[in-house]
Amino acid sequence: MPKEALKNVVEAVTARIGNPLVTTYLFAFIGYNWKFFGVLIWSKFPIEQRILGAEFNYITTPNTWLYPLFYAGLYLVVMPWLLVAYEKYAERPIRTRKEEKAKSETMLFLALKERSRAVRELQLIESGAADIQELSNERDELKKEIAELNIKKHNTCCPNKF
Repeated sequence: MPKEALKNVVEAVTARIGNPLVTTYLFAFIGYNWKFFGVLIWSKFPIEQRILGAEFNYITTPNTWLYPLFYAGLYLVVMPWLLVAYEKYAERPIRTRKEEKAKSETMLFLALKERSRAVRELQLIESGAADIQELSNERDELKKEIAELNIKKHNTCCPNKF
């Protein structure tokens, strides 16, 4: 039974702390009444004197709960608008960075495309040079054949006169 009761209490506390108003109020309350908690926690006096001294010096009815409630409400109303403003402010550098990255990638693509074109032209030139060398070799062979045929023709048509 005690485990179930403790489990129920823990669940209830977790549910309440998960509520934004309760959590914000709790932080505002502790932040606004910090002197009270400081005296209770770090004072060297006995606990009874600490409680009485903290109540007498630092607790007034509206200050203990009204001001923290006001600050918590103000925080809950203003914070979403501040977040929207921050998103708009933070969006600009992100957008600029994306645009610069797109420009950079476009320039890289164009450079790679130009390099590819240059490599293709070089390959064509190299293959053309090989073709030119092959044609030059064929020309030389044809010149040799023509020379040989001329010699044969000259020998057959004009026998040796000597």
